[in-house]
Amino acid sequence: MNKKIIVGVSGGIDSTFAVLLLKEQGWDVCALHLETTGMENDDDRERLLRLQQEFSIPLLRIDCRERFNKAVVEPFLAAYRRGETPNPCVICNEALKFRVLIETADALGIQYVATGHYARIVRCGDDFAIARSRTNKDQTYALYRLPVDWLPRIVFPLAEIESKAEVRE
Repeated sequence: MNKKIIVGVSGGIDSTFAVLLLKEQGWDVCALHLETTGMENDDDRERLLRLQQEFSIPLLRIDCRERFNKAVVEPFLAAYRRGETPNPCVICNEALKFRVLIETADALGIQYVATGHYARIVRCGDDFAIARSRTNKDQTYALYRLPVDWLPRIVFPLAEIESKAEVRE
């Protein structure tokens, strides 16, 4: 295969496993970590370091703290003050996470992007849609605002995983 792909990684187990699955499937993988809060969990930091060193995965880091505050935190707080119940993950996926993945992929000449979300992209004729994954940890609710024109470029390696326990193993 040897197609290039850039994978959004938090350092958590899901995104780490997504990288390893793609590499195992023959993808030429580059990882992208977005710093959004300035606070990194020690376990996550260690996983990112292991990806980079033990598995020879190039790791890019982008400081998105200011962009995160403007695109996610401020709208969340404004909605909350209005008495609404905002979901910051829904906002972040469209306004920041996937947008920066796509922008970075475009700048590097990479066609595909991936994350460790539990979801699938399905083709319906000439159109693409987000669909439930096989696991009960489905995350399509957090992805519904992604622009349709991005969907052909997105890969969800955890789509066929049946349980979070399988990822942990």
